[in-house]
Amino acid sequence: MKNDNPYFKTKQISLVIAVVMFVSMFLPFFKLFAFERSLFELITQGDPGGFTISLLILILLFSVLSIIKEYLYTRICSGLIFFACLFFPIDFLFGGDDIFTHTFNWWSEFLTFGAYILIISSILGVILIN
Repeated sequence: MKNDNPYFKTKQISLVIAVVMFVSMFLPFFKLFAFERSLFELITQGDPGGFTISLLILILLFSVLSIIKEYLYTRICSGLIFFACLFFPIDFLFGGDDIFTHTFNWWSEFLTFGAYILIISSILGVILIN
């Protein structure tokens, strides 16, 4: 039996993206020399920063909003996750310093597989969920 309901497809897409975002919390998110941590490890082991906690809350909120079918707020939340992923390395590395004086390529030297998965899934969440 084929289901042509567009909300059915949107729900499937949003739930898959929510699962991918949730799994990305347990993958290595950043590295600093030989030190690799996932978002979950950052929160459970040590002093989590504001972006780390906000990223976790946004991922969980995205999952809940996907389940209850609030797709406009799900897209907004996905966009916020994207921007939080972009500003997480800046906050973590520089902590308020002038970021333009540093020559550190944080895309290739700082973020790892979990961050890339989260960024891609958040972009797909903004584009595909309607």
